[in-house]
Amino acid sequence: LRVPDSVAFQPQSPILFDQTIRSNILFGIADEDANETWLQQSLEASTLSLDMDDPESTLHAKREHTPAGQKGSELSGGQQARVALARCIYAALAGAECLILDDPIKALDPATAAKCWDQGIKGTMAGKTRVVVVNSQMLPRFASDSAVTRLIIVDKDHEASTEDGTPGKIVYN
Repeated sequence: LRVPDSVAFQPQSPILFDQTIRSNILFGIADEDANETWLQQSLEASTLSLDMDDPESTLHAKREHTPAGQKGSELSGGQQARVALARCIYAALAGAECLILDDPIKALDPATAAKCWDQGIKGTMAGKTRVVVVNSQMLPRFASDSAVTRLIIVDKDHEASTEDGTPGKIVYN
């Protein structure tokens, strides 16, 4: 086992600060040191740019300069999750070797979740080690995706049994 030098983590409950969406994605990187291309790619891959482009959205007027509010209170649950995902995407673009995502798309509707999976987790994060924790409802989607190279299933209802292998070889319920 080799521990990577750089790891990014997205917790199940996003950690957001009373700053702008931009500041929450950059997570301590000064504005003058930010890579604008990576920031825009992060907004696209997390689908936040779709909200920002929608005149009906609360993110439209100020885009990434929209205040997140205390603990993300000014954003919907789905927007909070996507800001946290955008932060991990930015970290991946900046060189993070391993990304640990704890149920990153649980707060999203199925269509948005699919876009975030395809564009962000599979797309922009491609080439990185991605450890994605999901609930059993998402398991069939991940198990049938050709981009998934290994599944580890932990089933607490069956004496903490585990199954480990390639998606086509694991039987799941």
